[in-house]
Amino acid sequence: MHGLTERQVLLSLVALALVLLTARAFGELARRLRQPEVLGELFGGVVLGPSVVGALAPGFHRVLFQDPAVGVVLSGISWIGALVLLLMAGIEVDVSILRKQARPGTLSALGAIAPPLRTPGPLVQRMQGTLTWDLDVSPRRSAQA
Repeated sequence: MHGLTERQVLLSLVALALVLLTARAFGELARRLRQPEVLGELFGGVVLGPSVVGALAPGFHRVLFQDPAVGVVLSGISWIGALVLLLMAGIEVDVSILRKQARPGTLSALGAIAPPLRTPGPLVQRMQGTLTWDLDVSPRRSAQA
């Protein structure tokens, strides 16, 4: 397995710093506008993406965010961040409230999950034989159409 080059490490660190600074800046801006900080952080991600920075400075965006090695590093860091977020959310759960609400929560979850799982079976049985699929996509066939 090959390691990262110095350039890839530098680009990864710059990209990470830029993501963190942008998220912090837009989160602070959202807080000042009396909005949830996470809304500003999400908007900062949109600004850094291909819609804004990618359109206004495509060369910068390509160099910094479209290098496969930088993508792997940022993806790994994002997974660690997601795991830490879930761990912290799990630590803050009040188990006594969870026990009190176990029955209504379970019934609510089953009510949300069961209907979509039950629907396709009878629907497919009713429609069986009524649909035909023509999957011949050869160039010869396409030219005739």
